[in-house]
Amino acid sequence: MADYVIKTLSVTLNNGSKKQIKIYGKTEEEATEKRNKKKWEYDNGLLVLNSNTLFRQWANEWLIYYKKPDVSNKTYKDIEGRINKHFMPTLGNMKMCDIRSIHIKKCYDKLEGKSISLQNKCRSEINNLFVTALINDLINKNPCVGVKMPYGTEDGRRSLTPEEKEIFFKTLDTNVECYDNNKHPFGNFFAIMIGCGLRPGEVRALTWANIDMIKKNINVINAVEPDTINVKDTKTKAGHRTIPIPNWLYDRLKSMQHNDLSFVFKGANGKPITEKRYERAWDSFNRLMDINAGAKLYRNKVIIHAIDQDITPYYLRHTYATGLVEADVNIKTAQYLLGHKDIKMTLKIYSHVTDKMLDDARNKINYTPDKKVKKLRIKR
Repeated sequence: MADYVIKTLSVTLNNGSKKQIKIYGKTEEEATEKRNKKKWEYDNGLLVLNSNTLFRQWANEWLIYYKKPDVSNKTYKDIEGRINKHFMPTLGNMKMCDIRSIHIKKCYDKLEGKSISLQNKCRSEINNLFVTALINDLINKNPCVGVKMPYGTEDGRRSLTPEEKEIFFKTLDTNVECYDNNKHPFGNFFAIMIGCGLRPGEVRALTWANIDMIKKNINVINAVEPDTINVKDTKTKAGHRTIPIPNWLYDRLKSMQHNDLSFVFKGANGKPITEKRYERAWDSFNRLMDINAGAKLYRNKVIIHAIDQDITPYYLRHTYATGLVEADVNIKTAQYLLGHKDIKMTLKIYSHVTDKMLDDARNKINYTPDKKVKKLRIKR
């Protein structure tokens, strides 16, 4: 907090008591501007800090004044996204004073089966939100206390199911009138993730010089730093690797126009695409997958989804990893191809038994001998 300038604003609550609101800014001017804006909101009745404050109002205050000064922009967006997705639908329009443990439990129950990591983040963040509300006299009791999370999984990421893979590849070749060449402009971005197992930041950093069209390999040496367009070295030396390009993907890359100095997926001024552009690209590609799977539309808006809405691009990388398991690729080779520094990360994937592996095992043990076993004649 030492890097921030702090201003205070004194307000009078409905019960007549005074309250000091802390306002943070990176500079004296920014802090003063924020204080003036907050004072204007208070004077015009827009700043509400009492027991009747709605959850969405307090969540916004909490995010801006308690989280934003202490975390990176990316972490802030992640926290904001989790609050909006997992708590806002149930609690958003409720008064803070009316929220009870049962309402928190309803939010938690919707996280059943999600990753334990996601569950822990949600629990920590919503608890902190209510603790600060308690400190600010908005509530008399923290409704999160004593509420248990439902069953969670060790890893929320998974492979695409066979049906989802079929839809994914169908979407790669779907003709869409609103795009040039009638194909989704970032289809090959996601094709590289599922075909070679690259991380999103590694695909964003790819130049045509990294793709050896003669040997049919991708040489991974860089990644784009999160929430920027800055190209840097991979996170660890293990990230440096050469990955074979499958034939189906090679044909797609070969059809793209390129020169060795340009990024494979260019943004403004020839720079790598921004993280927002990548996220929007996935949202539109995912929507196209949903429609191809049979989603119901009303006025061009999806009203009934046909695929899991929690699918993220990392599911594509996980699908690649699972494919290595099913193909009996040596675990050390898989560790290299995935760019894992610690083999424990690879072992987590290799410990998963897939339906294909079970079917292969069944076929190996459920066989009929070609020849009948002759009875032994015992001489007497």
